[in-house]
Amino acid sequence: MWIVEVIPIKKGLPQETLTYFSAEPVIDGALVSVPIRSKLIDAVVVGVRDAREEKSAIKSGSFSLKKVAKVKKDISIPYYVFETATLASRYYRRTRGEILNLIIPDYSLHGTFAKKMPFKSNSPEGENAEKIQPERLIFQSPLEDRMSFYKTCIRESFARKESVTFICPTISDCELFSESLSKGISDFVVTLHSEVSKKRCIEIVNKLANEKHPFVVIATPSFASLMRDDMQTMILEHENSNAYNTPTTPSFDFRVIVEILARTAGKKLIIGDSLLRVETLGRYESKELSAIGSVTFRALTPIEISVIPHGVPEELPKHSRNEQIPALSEQAQKIIARGVEKKSHIFAFALRTGLATITRCRDCGFVFACEYCSSPLVLYQNASERRIYICNKCKRHKPSESRCMRCNSWNLSAHGLGTEFVEQEIKRLFPDIPVFRIDRDTTPSRAIARKIAAQFSASESGILVGTEMALFYLNDSVSDSIIVSFDTLFNIPSYRTNERIVGLMLSIAERTKGKLYIQTKNPHEPIIDLMRSNNYASWYRSELAERLEYNYPPASTILKITWSGKDSEKEAVRDYLKELLLPYLPDIFDTEIIKNGKKVSAINAIIRPKRDEWSLYALLDGKGLSEILREILSKLPEGTTLNVNPDNLL
Repeated sequence: MWIVEVIPIKKGLPQETLTYFSAEPVIDGALVSVPIRSKLIDAVVVGVRDAREEKSAIKSGSFSLKKVAKVKKDISIPYYVFETATLASRYYRRTRGEILNLIIPDYSLHGTFAKKMPFKSNSPEGENAEKIQPERLIFQSPLEDRMSFYKTCIRESFARKESVTFICPTISDCELFSESLSKGISDFVVTLHSEVSKKRCIEIVNKLANEKHPFVVIATPSFASLMRDDMQTMILEHENSNAYNTPTTPSFDFRVIVEILARTAGKKLIIGDSLLRVETLGRYESKELSAIGSVTFRALTPIEISVIPHGVPEELPKHSRNEQIPALSEQAQKIIARGVEKKSHIFAFALRTGLATITRCRDCGFVFACEYCSSPLVLYQNASERRIYICNKCKRHKPSESRCMRCNSWNLSAHGLGTEFVEQEIKRLFPDIPVFRIDRDTTPSRAIARKIAAQFSASESGILVGTEMALFYLNDSVSDSIIVSFDTLFNIPSYRTNERIVGLMLSIAERTKGKLYIQTKNPHEPIIDLMRSNNYASWYRSELAERLEYNYPPASTILKITWSGKDSEKEAVRDYLKELLLPYLPDIFDTEIIKNGKKVSAINAIIRPKRDEWSLYALLDGKGLSEILREILSKLPEGTTLNVNPDNLL
């Protein structure tokens, strides 16, 4: 009989490892099923001991050991996957089981790729730094240039009998790269993502395992751990995409996890985009990363930008100035009219869905917010043309006839230009031109979005209204684009706001053959001048200097600690956090969050440890994460979550 220590692949357990016994021998790294709370849960074996050597400990134990329910033979976890989970769990202060659940979509697929290398379950983070490590390179260049380089890279890798893996943030990105890179080698290019059926996944994995010819694997992050023995290069593409962040609480950044995976697997890593994140470029300047060629700050082609002033008309009476302003100014309407005459295809971008993104009380100034999660309520119109408020976060509804929740007034005004409102306005002004819309409300599935995009492209002329989601489906360039409400882009509460806006505008511009029109109340906004100049080097220098001055990444790592619990405990917890985190001068503030469907009070504490204390550099290249800070974080009170470098600090 054997005593088996396992890590359950399940979140929310009080202990990271549990102990069972097995009547048959089990190897480290094996996948087993174990009973937990009357359910069978998959778990990874991390330690096996002979029960004969543990007799006294077993007899004196305060509980009886349960038996391993099943050993899943021929399925074992490669050591580099487990090492990735170990290092990522230290960085995020979560269990290894949670990380494994993120990076392994289906454990049965790993049976085909099981490595014969020794399984190692405990390697300190500093250990890898002593060895010669594979390169980590950044590649900032226009998409067309990157594609050209990647084709050369693939040819050279195939000549060396080496495979290449591309990691993309979305399925649409996977399809884009697959279409471009498959020409001439389509038999040796495969894609793996959540829309590929399990049957097809098994076919692809068997093909990768059994054919000797090298392959190009294009996958979303959760499939990145499926590696052939001859895979030597990993390419993380569209690095600036926010889609790499998981929509969970706490959130995980797949860019971090993929970089750790490349290190533990000993693979060369290339990080590419038209404009990389400021912290990534900062890591390059600090010699943490190298580069492919010179780092270029030019766009694919010069962007012709025209600003359209858009605000409250001067002739509008003062008592009416709280009303919803038109979606399109007279100048914008004339531009669209000219496009209609030329049978053009025009893209109209809006940041949010709905009719109005904000409703404000004219009497007391209160902004309509969800009673359950405090997110702004968005005004929509349903199929029966009845207006209704919907919370985009928790999906709760509220009648449009509702009064102000603060002063009970009926005197409300709607603001903000949502996609639904923009679509209605365009249809009213141009009834004879086809209008299409792509956002999460009208196109809830990829198949529907692809269909709408195809109809738009096939039409003789037309206008596509959409959020950022629409950009994933615009395979053909449009004649002109309009950012309908540029000013709303600054509503994102993040230190990365400017970077996000620049990236978004570049994405729109890359899909536009003609002009990019910007409707704004602030025609002299510096970002507009930046886009016109077509040179981002000075902006990057300024943005990086500001980050360093205010101690944002890459100068530090932001750790946001959130406690939620009983109101009676709040003051004591706040005092405890203030004292515990004192060496890091915490910013502490109160908020409300949703927990189990109920609104509860929360206390937030933000600290900014230095780069050499808590960062990927410290984890992979330095002396390891700060032991002092690890000890402090281990003392956080129950009911606390930790977010590493969150986008939203509030």
